[in-house]
Formats: sequence, C-alpha cells, structure tokens
Amino acid sequence: MKIKWIFLSACAVSILLACKSPPPKQVTAISPSAPAKTDVSAKDYFPDSIKLAGIGDRVGGPYTVNFYAAEVIKPPSAATRNEGLVRPRGRVEGSSEKEFWTPYIASSRPATKEELKPGMIVFAAGDAQPRSQEELAKINLWYIYRVKDISNLYKNTVILTYYNTYGNPEWKSYEFHISNIRVLVGDLPLKLIELP
Repeated sequence: MKIKWIFLSACAVSILLACKSPPPKQVTAISPSAPAKTDVSAKDYFPDSIKLAGIGDRVGGPYTVNFYAAEVIKPPSAATRNEGLVRPRGRVEGSSEKEFWTPYIASSRPATKEELKPGMIVFAAGDAQPRSQEELAKINLWYIYRVKDISNLYKNTVILTYYNTYGNPEWKSYEFHISNIRVLVGDLPLKLIELP
C-alpha cells in the first residue's frame, strides 16, 4: 500500500509540474531619458516621388529662388548639364509652362525638434501657426532658409532667416512653427552664404 501511495504521489507531482504555466517573458522598459527612435520618413506627407525644385527669378540672390513641390521627369545628368526636368504639382508664379529644367532639385523631409540647429539649411512654408499634414501636403511653394535662433523651441517655433541681396542687402528673419519646416536631405548646388 505504501508503494502505491508513493507511486501516486510521484505521478501527481509530475502532472502538476507539467501543467505549470511558463514564466512570463521579460519586458524591457524604455527609459524616458532615452526616447524610442522613430522612422521620420513614415511621417512624411509628401510621397517619395515629390521633390522641392527651385524655379524662377533670383533677383534677391540664391535665397530667393522659389521651390515648388514637383515630380522629377528626368533626373539631372552630365548629358543635361546637371539639370533635371520637373513637373510642379501646381502653377508656377509668372508662367503657364507645365515642365521646367532646373539644377536645383532637393530631397527633403519634415523636421524634428531635436535636429534643428543654428546655421542648418531648411525649407519652410506658412508661419508660426502649426499646419496639419493634410494642409502641408497641399502647399506648392516653399522657401529656403537658415535656422537662426532655436531659443523658443520649447514653444515649437524657431527663427529662420535668409539673405536678400535686392536693394539694400540684409538678413530677413521670420518665426515658423516646426511642423511647417522641412530639412534638406543631401546636397543642393545653390551657393548660400553662411550666417554672420
């Protein structure tokens, strides 16, 4: 009888151990001081095919080139003297043309608060009021600036500036909400003077 009880007890322990649930998986918490990396491109309101193309008069110097949201029809190459053929999404000021040759074709993406630093080249539209992604996606005309002052970044605004050579050459500055700013990705063959 003792052997039977020992055998039954051993079987019961084996069954209980087999039915025990597995230990919970370890979860690593993300420290608030180390924010998770986000894919900035996933937040872009422009499709990959849309670039910013510089078209128009430069009477006020290189900072006054108008940049239009455009599709590249033919990329720049040595055969085209490093100019590309672009088709802006909307009307180009002072022209009825639909396609334009330009050496100024820029890749860009929405700016993040952490990366904005004085002196960097950016594109902006609008003003100090935030715009929704839907509104920004419809904006056709953008302007090129340098970041001048980031002291109000906690308010989500920065001061951007450009150098105008028309008349009395001077730096002109404006306040923009960070949602209305796009960062230049790569190079642009436009000779923009540095901040003083």
